[in-house]
Amino acid sequence: HRCSSLRLRKLRSVVHSEHSSSCISPSASCSSTPWVRTTHWVTLSTLCAIFPVLLIVAMFIVPESPVYLVKTGRRIDAGVALKWFWGRDADTQSALQTIQSDLDAASGNAKLSDLFTNPTNRAALFISLLLMFFQQFSGINAVIFYTAPIFESAGSTMDPAICSIVVGVVQVVMTLASSILIDKAGRRILLLQSSFIMGSCLVVLGIYFKLQNDKVDVSNIGWLPLASVVLFIISFSLGFGPIPWMMMGELCAPDIKGLASALAVMFNWTLVFLVTKSFGIMQELLGSDWTFWFFGAWMAVCTVYVFIKVPETKGKTNAQIQAILSGKK
Repeated sequence: HRCSSLRLRKLRSVVHSEHSSSCISPSASCSSTPWVRTTHWVTLSTLCAIFPVLLIVAMFIVPESPVYLVKTGRRIDAGVALKWFWGRDADTQSALQTIQSDLDAASGNAKLSDLFTNPTNRAALFISLLLMFFQQFSGINAVIFYTAPIFESAGSTMDPAICSIVVGVVQVVMTLASSILIDKAGRRILLLQSSFIMGSCLVVLGIYFKLQNDKVDVSNIGWLPLASVVLFIISFSLGFGPIPWMMMGELCAPDIKGLASALAVMFNWTLVFLVTKSFGIMQELLGSDWTFWFFGAWMAVCTVYVFIKVPETKGKTNAQIQAILSGKK
């Protein structure tokens, strides 16, 4: 929301990449390391509390949202806030005019029913929800939260705790890299590579576990689970990590953006719970091989859907995107 408020179009991909990183924290993959296992929960909770405290302190320093200030008629204060973010020499007049234009466009007080009765709104919502669905049915949260158990059950020759740390570090680095690539490569190509490579990695993991279950000697390829998971994380961080969140805001018209975003976020986190909760159960009932193949199959479906239905939004105005969704362009 802060990114949208500031109209920082050039930095939007950076902010959305960081949002993705915060949603699926590398700390989850590191949570099974020896240090965490042997640390008292009080100490661990105290250390984790440092960051919320820093956030609270920062809230007293950061100015109010320029959008809120313009909306409440405090245009001068909004200009001051923008100069705080952009620098004293920044020309804020065009930004204030853009904010006012967006507020005027969003002043229609759209109803929930408008999301479903208007074909263009319905298309934007449907694409947003499906991107959220595919994001979670890539199995990302299951892989992240069960990183160490996956390596342990794979019988890898590498230390599962070290593998978890490697995965966490890779996620941080590639999430930062995605902020550069998103606006250079475009959304569609990154989504396509992401779904295809993640699906391939999941199939390879399934094959590894299948060989292991069939009592085949896999000691010579003990590195394969780590390589597959690392490549999986790289592809996710460059595509289906940040882009669904980013496109959610780009696809929707200003007047329904708030409602659509609320539904998409609620839908996403419901799926996070369901996938993470069911992963262990699926492993017990289906085995690790079929569990990974299950998520891999969804990535195959995802690749086809993105190729056929998802429009490129890079460099397009909201009006152009709405025209594409309505079939006029």
